Amino acid sequence: MNGGTASCSSPVRHKALMREQQPKADEKAASQAQGSQQAIRAVKASTLVDMPVRNQQGEMMGEVEDVMIDPSEGRVAYVILDLGGWFDIGGNLVAAPMEALSLSSGEETFTLNVDKAKLRNAPTVAGAYRPAWPVTVRRPWLVDIYGYYGYPPYSALTAVTVDTLDIASAEAITGIDVENLQGDDLGEIEALVIDLGTGRIVYAMMEYGGWLGMGEELAAVPWKALTPAPGEREFRLDITQDQLKTIPRFAPDDWSQTLDRQWLADVYARYGEKPYWGTK
Repeated sequence: MNGGTASCSSPVRHKALMREQQPKADEKAASQAQGSQQAIRAVKASTLVDMPVRNQQGEMMGEVEDVMIDPSEGRVAYVILDLGGWFDIGGNLVAAPMEALSLSSGEETFTLNVDKAKLRNAPTVAGAYRPAWPVTVRRPWLVDIYGYYGYPPYSALTAVTVDTLDIASAEAITGIDVENLQGDDLGEIEALVIDLGTGRIVYAMMEYGGWLGMGEELAAVPWKALTPAPGEREFRLDITQDQLKTIPRFAPDDWSQTLDRQWLADVYARYGEKPYWGTK
């Protein structure tokens, strides 16, 4: 395969066409939330996975394979792109800063702001990839990724002196159980909501219910309020079941209404956390 033309028999092209024909409800919801100046433009990390990626000329290049999270910073560290053999690049998975991808309101395709020649030499993801937590990466490698695409690394990358960082796949975080400090089961992580403008985690969407007559509902949990349990695939949340009942909850179809900054500031305060947009 060469140039910008691809056969429709390509698996990536087929999946891209399917996505173009089936608009995502999450993307529509996020777009509808933009009517308020207080609204944050955000999507679920799971919405970004498999999203088609085009170049600046509108040619299809591949799709998003995964969104990689820096848990210590509560933000996207980088995204993994599956180029699927486009432009003679081969089937490599390449890493790119989220800042290199643009998504206009209402669109369902990312634009990667690099040309084909530059993409051929883009930093690749070594070895057989699978969603996991942790994924240990070298900090200089991650810094070089930002530099390759012409973006400054986020501040934590230049502030720390360690050689390696533990990164998490957003897909691997989804489904992790959440318990309080008393060992009570509170629910599980349904999704991570990502601020498209900054790459920060707006909140972790926790599914809970089925007890105390509440039924299954969703609650927004600030990322910093969650603590990984040592040696276990669980999060700890310092909140009692009675306190959880006072946290604003919402139905899955209503999640776009949670992107209002004032609403989020109130939720953060209930967990004793500062809103992420007011912190570095």
